[in-house]
Amino acid sequence: MSDTSATGETEDNPQKAPGLPLVIHSQYIKDMSFESPNAPQALFPGQDNPKMDVDINIEAARINHEQIENLYEVQLVLKVKAERPQGTVFIIELVYAATVSLNNVPEEKHHPLLLMQTPHYMFPYARQIISDTVQSGGFPPLLLSPVNFRQMYFNRFGNAPEGDINEDVEESQKSA
Repeated sequence: MSDTSATGETEDNPQKAPGLPLVIHSQYIKDMSFESPNAPQALFPGQDNPKMDVDINIEAARINHEQIENLYEVQLVLKVKAERPQGTVFIIELVYAATVSLNNVPEEKHHPLLLMQTPHYMFPYARQIISDTVQSGGFPPLLLSPVNFRQMYFNRFGNAPEGDINEDVEESQKSA
């Protein structure tokens, strides 16, 4: 007996969900590293707050699959380095990934959907993993600020694509 997921796929027969332009099939930690090279001194109370350097990157790659068309892996790469004048407090690196498929979406809209919309859905989970890991390392939880992935996309690739990606997604969901 196989269970049916919210997207309408089963373990034996993965398929696209009818009418949904963007389907997230899975989310997972692909790689993660945490280090506190100056512990236990970095953990002593009464020290100044560390300077935080946060780096965020997004990557997407097509995956060939027999049953799912337009399947991609999207990776949200987060690196945080906390430093004080005495040295590094901690470094955390997380590669959080998702497999997604795009259904009935024109090819020219794949890129912005993968690099704007998908990370928007993934970020809260990655943020929680970062927070929990830093706290498990003996430090107060690190709550990353929300990220404007749309603005990141435009900064990286230039002008907005023709039409509004969010409107395309909302319109496709209404007609489903």
